[in-house]
Amino acid sequence: MCSSANRRRIAVYGNSATSLKQIVIIQNELYNLKLGASEAMAINENVDGFRITQNIVHDNNNIGIDIIGFEGIAPNPAQDQARNGVIQAAGITLGGNDEDRRRTENCIIKENKLTENNAKHLGYGEINLAFDTRNNELHSDLN
Repeated sequence: MCSSANRRRIAVYGNSATSLKQIVIIQNELYNLKLGASEAMAINENVDGFRITQNIVHDNNNIGIDIIGFEGIAPNPAQDQARNGVIQAAGITLGGNDEDRRRTENCIIKENKLTENNAKHLGYGEINLAFDTRNNELHSDLN
């Protein structure tokens, strides 16, 4: 794996007027990454419908999987977010920075085993609920 900082290893960007749909990311291992301010995996902007399952994300120095939006990339502000997804088997951060940027809504997060996802010891814990989370479900998540 490449170890240079400030790079996502897997990223999906919905940067057009047509939503990206039926995105599936399955059975990847992302580990020992020096991510800087980035994430190991990101689903960003106009993505409507995704499944992230059976991935192993561990021993990284920042966020494992980030489902985000409202960064001004998609042409239509109403669609400028990742939405309607299912995440299984991951370390988790939901939400965003403030009321204008990043929100997580209508996602199901289930059957995750969360271990050692805070290598920087910043106090986020295994599940980080940041600003503006709406209509999300967490089921059977284990520590």
